[in-house]
Amino acid sequence: MNKIISIFLAFISLLAIVACSDDNAASQGEMEEFTVAVVVPLSGETSEQWRNTIDWAVSNIDKAQKNCNHRVHLNVEMHDEDSEDISALGSELAEREDVVAVVGPVNQENLNVMAGALRFSGKPLMAISAGSTDVVRKYVEKNDFFWAMTQTDISQCEVMISSAAQTGRRQFTLICKDDNVNTQTFKDWFPFQVTELGLTIRGNHLYSKTSEIPALMQEAIHADKDQKEAIICVPADDDEARIMLSEADRLMKDIPSEEQPYIYFSSNVVQMPLQDMNLSFSFRSVYPFVDPQSGFFTAYYAHTGTTPFTFEAQLYDALMLLAMGLAQDATNLKDSLKEITANEGTELYAWTSEAMSTVFHEIETGGLQHHVMGASSNLWMDVDNHTCVTNSHFMLCYCLAGNFYPIAYYSARGGGQTDATISDWNWQVTHIEDIETTTKTFNYPDLHDRWAVVVAGSTGFENYRHQADALNIYQYLRASGYDDDHILLVMADDIANDPQNTRPGIISITPDGEDVYHDAQIDYRLSDINAQQLLDKIAELPCDKDDNVLIFWSGHGSTRGLEYNQQKCTPNMVKELMDKMQGRYRKMMWLVEACYSGVIGEAIVGYPGVLALTAANANETSKAAEFNTDMNIWMSNRFTIYFIETQKVNPLTIREMYYYLCVHTIGSHPSLYNSANYDDITTADFKEYIP
Repeated sequence: MNKIISIFLAFISLLAIVACSDDNAASQGEMEEFTVAVVVPLSGETSEQWRNTIDWAVSNIDKAQKNCNHRVHLNVEMHDEDSEDISALGSELAEREDVVAVVGPVNQENLNVMAGALRFSGKPLMAISAGSTDVVRKYVEKNDFFWAMTQTDISQCEVMISSAAQTGRRQFTLICKDDNVNTQTFKDWFPFQVTELGLTIRGNHLYSKTSEIPALMQEAIHADKDQKEAIICVPADDDEARIMLSEADRLMKDIPSEEQPYIYFSSNVVQMPLQDMNLSFSFRSVYPFVDPQSGFFTAYYAHTGTTPFTFEAQLYDALMLLAMGLAQDATNLKDSLKEITANEGTELYAWTSEAMSTVFHEIETGGLQHHVMGASSNLWMDVDNHTCVTNSHFMLCYCLAGNFYPIAYYSARGGGQTDATISDWNWQVTHIEDIETTTKTFNYPDLHDRWAVVVAGSTGFENYRHQADALNIYQYLRASGYDDDHILLVMADDIANDPQNTRPGIISITPDGEDVYHDAQIDYRLSDINAQQLLDKIAELPCDKDDNVLIFWSGHGSTRGLEYNQQKCTPNMVKELMDKMQGRYRKMMWLVEACYSGVIGEAIVGYPGVLALTAANANETSKAAEFNTDMNIWMSNRFTIYFIETQKVNPLTIREMYYYLCVHTIGSHPSLYNSANYDDITTADFKEYIP
C-alpha cells in the first residue's frame, strides 16, 4: 500500500523490536533444510516488500533457534503469479518431493487453480489471501491441506456495510462483476448481510462487461436523494477499478458535497498506485491488515522503512507456522500445524525472534505451553477443521487525492455466526420473517389425489447438484407413495454417465451416498421441450379442483426468473401458468431451490390456494453444499438437504418447516410467499402433499 501515513505510527504501541537486530551469533546443533514455495505477484511495485518480508521472517526464524539442538531452515523459492502458468506450476509443486509446502497465491483465481493441483497430493497450502468463500469451502470442508490465513470476503463485506451503517447510511447499492471468483463472495453475501443488519438494498448491480460499468455507476450515484446511501464497488481487476474510479470522479463533481453518497471500494484498490489518476473525490476502503496489538506494523516500518501494504503479516505468519510445524514433526506437517494452533496454553505473540525462541524451545522439549499468536491475528482456527483463521483484522481507510489514510481497525464477527464450522461461512440467519397468520376462512374440498412436478433446470456436469437434488426429491416422493404416473420428472439426464463421474451410472448427494438415479423414470429431457412447453405440460396435468399439486424446481436463477436449458422461465410465464390452472387444483405448493428464487414467490402472490417456499429472497443467491473433491463439483444444495430433513419429523406445520429451513439454510433467507391466501400455516402441514 502506498505511503500509509507515518502519523499512524503514533497510534500503535511500540513493542521491543529486538527481532530486527543484527544478531548473527553462531548457531549450534544440526540444521535440516526445507524448501517452501511462495507464489505472489512479483511484477508490480510491491515485489520488493514481499522479498523483504520473506528475508526478515527467515532471519528471525533462524535467530530464534540458535540455542536449539535441532534446527530447521526454510529455503524459500519465489514464483511470480503474474507471469507463470499457475496450473503447470501447481502440478509441478505437487509432484516435487523437495517442496514441503506452498504459500499463496494472492489472486483468488490463481488460488483456486493451485488448490486444485495440490488437493490430491495433500501438500499444505497456506492461503495468505483467502477472500473467495467458494474456494475456501471447496478445499477445507473435506480436506486437511488448505490453510486460510485470513477470513474470507464475507468479513470484508460485513465490515464495509457495518462501518457505513455507523455513519447513518441505511440504503446500500452494490456494483460488482458477475461470475468471477474474485468478486463472487460479495455478490453472494452483500444482499444477505444488508438484510441481516436490518438495512435496505437500494440496488444490486451486476455487470458482465466493462462497458456496462459507467451506466451502473451513474444510476447508483445519482440515485442518492436522502443522503443516507452507501455504494460498494467491487471490481474484478485493476482495469475495472480504474473505470469505476474515473466514473465516480466525473459524476461526483456535479453533486454538492453534502449530498454525495458514501462510496466504498474493495481491498484490491488499496494496492493500486492512484496518484496518477488525479482523483478529486474521496472514498473509503477496507482491507485485511495486521493485529493492532501485535506490534508488527511498527516493527515492520522500523526494519524496512516502509509500511506493510496488505498481506505481509499473513505471509510472515505462514512461514513462522511452517517452521514451527516442521520443528515439531516434519513427517506429519499438517497434524503438527494443527497441534500448534490448537494449543490452549497462555497466548503469546510469537512472531519476534525472542518470542519464537520460547516456542521452539518448548517444541524441542516436548512441552508446548503457549498458544501461538501471529503478526496478523491470534491464529485461533475453526473448531471443525483447525485450518481457518476465525478472527482477522481489517483497516478502514480514507482515500484522498490517491493517498490512503487509516480511520479505524475492525474485527468482523457477524452476529449470526457460530464457532462450529469454517470461519465466517457459518453465518446463520437471525433475521427471520414473522409470517402473518391469516384470519380468512378456507373451505377446501376433501382431498382426492396428488400430483408432483420435479424439475432440474440446468445441464452439464458442473451443475451436478441440481439433478441430484431433483432426483433426491423424486426418490422421496416415490418412497412416500407416489406412482410414477403422478410425477412429472424433467431433467437433462446428462451426468450419470458423464466421463467425469467417478461412480458411472450413479448420482448421489454425498460422495459415498445412495444412488438417487436408480429406476428414475424421466418424462422429458431438457432437450425434448423448451421452457414454455414445460409450463404447458404442467398446465395439462390431469388434476382437478380437489387435487393437490406440488412443484419442485432446482437450478440456476436470476432476477429475471429461473433458467431452463439456457432459456428463461420468467415470473410472467409463471403468472400465465397460474391463470390457466385456476379452478384445477385444491392447493398448490412451489418449492424453489435457485438463486433469486424469491422472484417466483412474488409471482404467485394473490392466487388462492397457492404457497411458495423459496431457498432465497428476490435479491439473494442460494448456496451449494457438499463439495466432491474428486469430481470437482458441488453435489447438493443446503435448502434441499434440510427440506428432506424436515420430512423426518412428523408432523411439522408449514410455519415450523419454514423456521427450520431459515435456521439451517446458511447464506440466504428462505422465504414464504402468499400464506395469507393459502391457509392457516400454524396448523397446515406439508403432509397434505404426501400420499
